[in-house]
Amino acid sequence: MKKKQWIIAATVLVALALAGGGWLLVSGSGEQVSPGPAAVIQAAFVCPNDRLFNMEAITPMGEGVVLTEEDKARIETASEQVKENWKEDVGEYFAPACWESFIMGPANQFLMSAALMGQTVEIKKIELVEKGSLYENVLVTISRGGQQSQVLTKFSLDEEGLITRVEFIQTN
Repeated sequence: MKKKQWIIAATVLVALALAGGGWLLVSGSGEQVSPGPAAVIQAAFVCPNDRLFNMEAITPMGEGVVLTEEDKARIETASEQVKENWKEDVGEYFAPACWESFIMGPANQFLMSAALMGQTVEIKKIELVEKGSLYENVLVTISRGGQQSQVLTKFSLDEEGLITRVEFIQTN
């Protein structure tokens, strides 16, 4: 009876680890997606996510658009809150000088697109493609608006394993 309970418990733990943590073993290699890249992938590819992307933080532009001081303050407050939420969720995984370029660059790429198009984006599969001491490449299969696609997610790392650069490359 104890052996059966152990097998059931082990099966449940493995299923939870694979489903919830964003970790994935590469067949036969024993390597895993590191915690930092896994957290960034979960944050960047699960939409909608009002915590990490808020339409209120977008500054409307165009001919005839006039923003009041109240509008500007509301946009600034929403923008700062989103930035703080990103920092809370994944900031610890970035090298200090590299955080700003991520937040101003690829961080909201998929979240904004999904919000503007009214789509849901979910992660279907995370696969470690290649891992070195200063980089990690992860292929992420997502479903966006019912259509599956893949994004090669490239992470550059420093000597301490902190992220220095993130690049999202749509592969299909």
